[in-house]
Amino acid sequence: AFKDAASELEIDFLVAQDAVRNPSCKDRPSEQARALMAPVHERPAEARPDKARCIALGESLTERIKGLHANVNAVVRLAKLWVKRGLVQQGLLGADAPEREVHIKVPGILIEVLVMFACQQLVAGGRGGKPSTRTKQPKDIEQLDLFIETLRVLQEVCESRVQVILRDADYTPQQAQAVRHCWGDTGRVVLHPVDPTWNIAHHVCIRDVQGPERNTKGMLPETWTLLGRQARKLRKALKTEAWSAIWSQSTLGTALKALEES
Repeated sequence: AFKDAASELEIDFLVAQDAVRNPSCKDRPSEQARALMAPVHERPAEARPDKARCIALGESLTERIKGLHANVNAVVRLAKLWVKRGLVQQGLLGADAPEREVHIKVPGILIEVLVMFACQQLVAGGRGGKPSTRTKQPKDIEQLDLFIETLRVLQEVCESRVQVILRDADYTPQQAQAVRHCWGDTGRVVLHPVDPTWNIAHHVCIRDVQGPERNTKGMLPETWTLLGRQARKLRKALKTEAWSAIWSQSTLGTALKALEES
């Protein structure tokens, strides 16, 4: 940790490993991922979640996000906006109690993976996993349909009713299951697309308690419950209410108006 004496600001540094040995490598993200994950897949029983490794895989994850279809990326941005402006900033995830100094931050990677998983569900099986009469591609999926499916997936994750493991992840289902001892015991599973030891739903710190001890905790069960409840409520509204009601009365409307005013 580094402490600036003038501002009394304490900053933590975590050095990310550069595992690419060939300086002329043309695909650094892929080579970095292969080098870092090889020991995990070779000795899965010994594997452990590693925050530094996860950070070092950031470039590979960024390339995956950049490669998403424009429709999918638009829904990622909308979902992040809804969570931040419509829920967190409105105190709907439990941070509105004045006697509790808390800051809730739902990480972007969680939203990104949920949207990618929802897209895969629609491509493979139609809404809610129901059989589809034809195979779709991401470009064929309406953004509203994808957003509603993302809300469904989010609700099921919050209720521990689905494990989010991308079908096009950088590992096989068998490799993922081989390191399931790394996932934690909360029942909520949202795996990192490159590193199957990293259960985003378990390891990413979402609730920061800013008290005298500045201790940091993960997301509390009550916050998961509130998040799932809000996802269910908005999903129902989007399927049954007129847009005027969505704009004026829903958490999505609150988020969009906040964006418009900023």
